[in-house]
Amino acid sequence: MNPIIAIVQRNLLNYVRSKGRVFGALFMSMFMLVMFSFLMKSSMSGLDAPMPYLISGVIIMSVFQVSVNNSSDILTDISSGYMKEVLVASIARTQISMGHILSGAVIATLQGVITMICGIVLGLRVGVLQIVLLAAVMLVSAMTFSAVGLFLATVSRNSPAFQTISSMIMMPLTFVSGAYIPTTMIPG
Repeated sequence: MNPIIAIVQRNLLNYVRSKGRVFGALFMSMFMLVMFSFLMKSSMSGLDAPMPYLISGVIIMSVFQVSVNNSSDILTDISSGYMKEVLVASIARTQISMGHILSGAVIATLQGVITMICGIVLGLRVGVLQIVLLAAVMLVSAMTFSAVGLFLATVSRNSPAFQTISSMIMMPLTFVSGAYIPTTMIPG
């Protein structure tokens, strides 16, 4: 079996088995979707159509946050000793990294697709081509931020440090990105 596929399958299985983690991630995305779609749309008076802008921002930010946070799995593997077993196996370290990056990207993209479906129910109007393009953007950004998260996790070496460092990076990026509020509406 391909080592990358084995790592992806293992991480996906671990994610699905963690019901609280799945529920928390989906609940937070749905909460943000409802909050920004209905409560914040009145504050977006400068936009012609605030709903698609807000919903798409929530979708991509949930992909961003989930892909970074899923990288904490490697810290669990390190602390449990599983990573030592993987490192002694005849697997290239790039394959281990790719397996973790791909598993985080798959999980984040699936959550983004679920959020997009809920967004369509709430009023997001998109065509088939736009859905395919949005899914492709979700996959590329999920892979990118899974790689960033994996880097942060391997540098920090423990969960509290990873959470602190990732929060220090994710919070400013979330608001500076313009996903929730257009950068043209920010004062100054």
